[in-house]
Amino acid sequence: MNCPLPQRRGSLRLHAHELTLATLLYPWLQSTSYQRSTKRKPSSDPAYPQESKRRRLSGECYLWRLPNELLILIANHLALESLHVLTHICKLLREIASSQYCALVNFEAPDVDGWLTVEGRACEALPVWRRSQAFVVPGLIWITASQDTTDRHFRALRIFFESLEGLEGIRRVQLCLYGSPSYVSPSLTSFLESVQSTKCQELHCLGMRRTGLEICVNGRSFLRNSSLEVLNINSPLLFTPPAVSFTLTILRNAPLRKLTLTNTTFKPKQWSTLLSQLDLPQLSQLAVDDTCPIPALVDFLHRHKVCNLLIHHKDDLTPPLLPWRSRSRTPLPSLVVLDGSPAIILSLMRLVDISHPFQRLVVRLD
Repeated sequence: MNCPLPQRRGSLRLHAHELTLATLLYPWLQSTSYQRSTKRKPSSDPAYPQESKRRRLSGECYLWRLPNELLILIANHLALESLHVLTHICKLLREIASSQYCALVNFEAPDVDGWLTVEGRACEALPVWRRSQAFVVPGLIWITASQDTTDRHFRALRIFFESLEGLEGIRRVQLCLYGSPSYVSPSLTSFLESVQSTKCQELHCLGMRRTGLEICVNGRSFLRNSSLEVLNINSPLLFTPPAVSFTLTILRNAPLRKLTLTNTTFKPKQWSTLLSQLDLPQLSQLAVDDTCPIPALVDFLHRHKVCNLLIHHKDDLTPPLLPWRSRSRTPLPSLVVLDGSPAIILSLMRLVDISHPFQRLVVRLD
């Protein structure tokens, strides 16, 4: 049985243990006749290419004569890039090399609860783990992006999620963007789209307030099937021009039950524009920043059956009270849970009619 020769990647140099394994896999590399044949100039004989190919593939692969324990010992001495190459050669080497490869990039399989945590180089181990016999679909995955996270890592994440097509999807994906770059690259957007295209039910993008970003709430969206029921956007990055199309596509297509939009740095007019565009018939829980204009929020609540409303207050300044005006109040028969600061609650109650008692009313004084 022959093993195909892995393609050279860059200027990869083999060390002693790697040369040992290469010799076991490809004894014809040590053949004097092969070395001479490769140094000769191509013959004018039309049969030369076929003859050369037969000569290259004629060597017996000694790999299959060795016990797996010895192969594991050899693999434990290989460099990271060489291990990655071995995972693409054949099924046996993939199983032998993948364990050591994952250990070198600090990748750990999900725990008993199905929770998987990856960051940095560990992202590159996901496609390797996906092809191994030890793979199981994790229930939850926490991905931490830092300043060291590159497009290469996001591409590996995209490949992993695209490979899950047809399988039972990951239930929850949590992307931590606290230490990530201050812009959204095409690779990050492609990764997010691959998550949305699976059967994932929850997507949480956590970050922090950032100033100086171009924020927009208008853009193209596409008709796409989605299984997302929970969307938590806690960063303005997903409303920058490279990502806003992805975000709007979810907001206009996904059957969302819970929606959180915080740390977006929206201006009042942007809040009004975005909320007026949304139609989420299954939405029952909503969380927004206290920069959201109360009239626009009331109009949105009137068009939806939101029963749980949380208004985040993160600024040091107390938001101004909405001035009292004699006007008819908007009935909100579905709202039974309200959580916010005193000023926000008072401003809201001046515009709405709550004829039933709250199940829970939380007044935050901090």
